[in-house]
Amino acid sequence: MTESQLLRLQRDWEDAAKEPVKIEDMKGLACGLTTELGALRLLAYYTTNGRYHNPKIRVGFSVNLKSWYFSLEMSHSDDAQNLADFQVQATGSLLI
Repeated sequence: MTESQLLRLQRDWEDAAKEPVKIEDMKGLACGLTTELGALRLLAYYTTNGRYHNPKIRVGFSVNLKSWYFSLEMSHSDDAQNLADFQVQATGSLLI
């Protein structure tokens, strides 16, 4: 992801989490370090408040980082070079 894409994702996740979120791009996996409440709010946001299970999402506590995390598997088309081409593989296919 580009720097501007990471900043936009961080802004969007912080709005949904209502907490500070530190974003890390791990080649196809977007990971946000935040508080427990922030991670659970992001989980609710991406699973429509628990009505749908999304296997591309993980929430947990990282023992080595001593922080809660929210991760989301992402994919992009081979010819994509901008943010509009990144798609979240989530229920409802949210473009970010």
